[in-house]
Amino acid sequence: MMTPARIKSWTFQAFVATLVLIGPIISAQKVPNCASTLGCFSFPAITSCPSPDEFWSPTAVLGGCCPGCVRGLALGTPCGTSTTTETTTDATETPATCAPGLVCGVGSVCRLNTGDCLATHHVPDSIQWVPQCDSRGRYAPKQCRGDQINGRCFCYSAEGKRIFGWSWRNRAQRMTCACSRRRADLEAEGRFDVTLHCTPDGNYEQLQCDQGVCWCADSETGTQTAGTRAVPEELWSLLPCYNETLHGVQYLRRCESVAFSQILQRKQFIIRGHRDVTFTDTLCEYDGSHELHARGMTGRSLILIKLRSEHCRR
Repeated sequence: MMTPARIKSWTFQAFVATLVLIGPIISAQKVPNCASTLGCFSFPAITSCPSPDEFWSPTAVLGGCCPGCVRGLALGTPCGTSTTTETTTDATETPATCAPGLVCGVGSVCRLNTGDCLATHHVPDSIQWVPQCDSRGRYAPKQCRGDQINGRCFCYSAEGKRIFGWSWRNRAQRMTCACSRRRADLEAEGRFDVTLHCTPDGNYEQLQCDQGVCWCADSETGTQTAGTRAVPEELWSLLPCYNETLHGVQYLRRCESVAFSQILQRKQFIIRGHRDVTFTDTLCEYDGSHELHARGMTGRSLILIKLRSEHCRR
């Protein structure tokens, strides 16, 4: 039978043991908890970074618990190692990241990322012309150079590659390059059967067909013209924007018909196990024009002549 003194001693030992067990838990709770019910009091929008040298980070502030804007490393700065990076509210230990438009390149130094339009923010002021960027930091579809008399505007992909479409600058007020940009994006995704037709300045032609559907399109956006309906491709001639003299008896132009036939033939050869069959690729522009090419001694494709689509119909 336990005496009162022994019971008191056992109770005190149990209390001490309990303190030893819960002590680490109590002290651990003093560490900031990112799962706190308080959350981030000020949650800025992802697009709210005020400076082109800043980028969005989900662990920017409050010890890595909350998102915010982080100032990246400048051009020519060593990169690839951890460093204390400034933020809009405090400082935190983060992997050293180059500023938007820069990439950690050869020699672990921040260099211009030529595939990113934001790289234009880091070029010296002595450069007379830099590309225009859109609100998402990509290359704007239309890039213009020169004065209003002799200047020209060209269409570009989001990555800054020249694509179909150009116009004199004094005639480019309504030039959007929307058709050329859309076709380039679809082809980059792997589609080989895109049949959108673009005007020479990269806008949409009035009548469009793609993936078996035809519609009358707004030239600047490609959207369906108000008051009209989209129809199956076999009924394309019933559209109000159809013109027999302009469009002929079939939507595909001669160059496109030849190119698609080659693709289908190549597929059939591959299905039957013939993989060494070669074709002279037919290259078509986004307006359906047919470019004749020859191979030079270096293997580069040389344009010999360009035949307009109006002269290439069946």
